[in-house]
Amino acid sequence: MKNIFKLIKRIIISFCLLYTFNFITSKTGFFIPINLYSITLVTLIDFPGIILLVILKTIL
Repeated sequence: MKNIFKLIKRIIISFCLLYTFNFITSKTGFFIPINLYSITLVTLIDFPGIILLVILKTIL
């Protein structure tokens, strides 16, 4: 039960990180879609996940 609450907490934090990143970069027109894949990636590897998503977004 404790692990489930920890996972839900990490998912909420991941959503907030992505939302904050999109809010900060909204003036430049650069955004990362908040969907299942991006939240899962950020949940698994935290802040480096956002950096990885930015790199992937600029390459693709």
